[in-house]
Amino acid sequence: MKHTINFHNNKAFGIAALLMALVFGAGCKKFVTIPLPVNSISGTDAFASDGTTSGVLNAIYYDLQQDTHLDGALGLGYNASLYTDELQAVASASATAKTFYGNVITGDNGGGIQWNTLYPDIQIANTTIEAMRSSSLPFKNQWLGEALFLRGLMFYYLVSCYGDVALPLTSDYVANGALSRTPKADVYKQIITDLKEAQGLLGTDYVDYNGKVVTDRSRPNKAAATALLARIYLYTGDWANAEAQASTVIGNNVYALETPANVFLVKSKETVWSLLPTQGINFAVRDAVGYLITTGSTPTSSGVSVVLSPQLLASFEPNDARYTNWVGVSTNGTPATNYYYANKYKVKTAAASTEALSMLRLSEQYLIRAEARAQQNNLGGAISDINMVRTRATLPGTTAASQADLINAVMQERKIEFFTELGHRFFDLKRIGKLDGVMGVVSPQKGSNWSTYMQYWPIPNAETLRNPNLKQTPGYQQ
Repeated sequence: MKHTINFHNNKAFGIAALLMALVFGAGCKKFVTIPLPVNSISGTDAFASDGTTSGVLNAIYYDLQQDTHLDGALGLGYNASLYTDELQAVASASATAKTFYGNVITGDNGGGIQWNTLYPDIQIANTTIEAMRSSSLPFKNQWLGEALFLRGLMFYYLVSCYGDVALPLTSDYVANGALSRTPKADVYKQIITDLKEAQGLLGTDYVDYNGKVVTDRSRPNKAAATALLARIYLYTGDWANAEAQASTVIGNNVYALETPANVFLVKSKETVWSLLPTQGINFAVRDAVGYLITTGSTPTSSGVSVVLSPQLLASFEPNDARYTNWVGVSTNGTPATNYYYANKYKVKTAAASTEALSMLRLSEQYLIRAEARAQQNNLGGAISDINMVRTRATLPGTTAASQADLINAVMQERKIEFFTELGHRFFDLKRIGKLDGVMGVVSPQKGSNWSTYMQYWPIPNAETLRNPNLKQTPGYQQ
């Protein structure tokens, strides 16, 4: 149940995309079953009710979890972890996985995967935004807020992977097909604009496809927009606003830090926003399918192509509960070989969702605030926030005391807290200016060579050929 739409293919847009959105939204998500119109549906009808409108947005939620999008094999987290120092490819890995691991991606061999998969969903978000601005639906604010939030989220991933990117803000596929790359700083400004508007539109409750209040946290609410806004302010060096937004989430008693064993469960109180798995893989998070190695077997016999890197394993402190709960090991062969794997999600197949893909959680807000406070010389506040995360991991308080040491301590906690998740490590190393230093050591160990231009990925060469205004990422041949 997978659809592919090219950014500049005009057949991909308009009502055809919306029809697919409705089909995927209603058929693939356990928690959003909605009735579909019979025979045909016009563009107006696609947004005629709260149910059909949420169905359009469900296509995006469905897509974000798919392999080649964010989750699972060749998703963003998988690719970025291979690309840096978190995962190691095994012999049976796909050719694309090996190109990321070897830092040899191009515009033809997989470097543009996330570009190809995220832009079609931005088009769906743009169409929804336009429709909702003139809508009179009872829950129009929820759907408009969701669409703005999702657009901001997807632009964040794109700018983090590719640097300057195309910035389509309307459903006009002809105009979008001629866009050039917008500077990163302007893309971030648009993301902030989208998230601030979403923040004002979304309510404090979590709702279902009809806008009714529910207990699961699988559609974004006001806190989700606030949490993502805190991240964006951190990335743009706006320390005061990063601290303020993170403090808003931390001060909300709906959220609480969980033990590592409970962080990724559907009912986790630490979750600010998550995605429930789809029926296509029996309600299992795709990272479980992509990483879990059956006890006593090899990665290959378990259908897995990666293991955790020696560099990551060496980064854990003794007695860290995150290691105990989030790192698994399978021993096989004579002499015995240990295969270490990401064990954050533990269920490869399930009749119902017991785990959910963590998109935004409270621990990140503590670490955002800790870094922002350290940058503003509030060292005591930074120490307090770091220790909240360390205490939850059954570790003693940080020994860092200076500003520089506290920022390094935050980076260490982020490395352990978010390993293999959604590109965090890759993006962190870039934004703090340490990617070249780390990869200068790691790349030779992987048998590859690192150059600074590799901090951003190549876009698909087919896109540059289709649109002369769209130039290839500097450093990559077209």
